[in-house]
Amino acid sequence: AVDSYQILMASVAVALQDIGYSIEVFSNEDGPAHSVWQDMGVPVTMIEIKDRSKSNVDWLNYDGVLLNSLQSKDILSCFMQEPFRSLPLVWTIHEKGLATRLN
Repeated sequence: AVDSYQILMASVAVALQDIGYSIEVFSNEDGPAHSVWQDMGVPVTMIEIKDRSKSNVDWLNYDGVLLNSLQSKDILSCFMQEPFRSLPLVWTIHEKGLATRLN
């Protein structure tokens, strides 16, 4: 089932599309939100991160990146290195396990 955080990301994507941005989704697994993106006409590409500091995606082709989930941590180190350090990034973490650890 699609959860509220996936709906949040889809809502952000719609708002960005409304002001002229193109949206493309990259995912490390095929989940329930895949059909939501397809219904919106947003292309979904499955990617595998073998090396935490590298990705096969040239992120400089994009105006920004939205990460959703603590599971995105594997690719985050990619954005902490040049030439991607200046790329705008928003990371939403919704897993309550992190909140429990920080508490």
